[in-house]
Amino acid sequence: MVHATGVMLKLVGFFEELGSSRHYTKTIRDAVRSNPSPDENGIIEYLKAGHILLDVPETSVDAVTGRAQIVGAPSLLTDGVWLWRLDLAYYVERYHIELPREFVEHVVSRGFRVTPLTEQALEEVGLEALRFF
Repeated sequence: MVHATGVMLKLVGFFEELGSSRHYTKTIRDAVRSNPSPDENGIIEYLKAGHILLDVPETSVDAVTGRAQIVGAPSLLTDGVWLWRLDLAYYVERYHIELPREFVEHVVSRGFRVTPLTEQALEEVGLEALRFF
């Protein structure tokens, strides 16, 4: 299924340790970086500003250290093109997680702003997201 913008939904930040999808990109430990990217602050704000597709009131343990608790971690957010977990912003901020170049270019091209989506577009994106889980 294609959503209202005519683009197939893409996943970002679904790491093996999070166990939330069968479509893992890599392990989170392989994505950890020692230094932030130049666009990291804007990317973090973009991730936090995504439209909530699925709100999961559950606490998850930090997949890198096993210590911190992340409230709502498996909740799903979108910008209408990409789909990510709520905790991706946490991991980018804490561990400078390396994100796919295609996603970073997408965020930068939008000026680090998530565009509004109609209710119908969000419904279509939600249906598209089901194919990943």
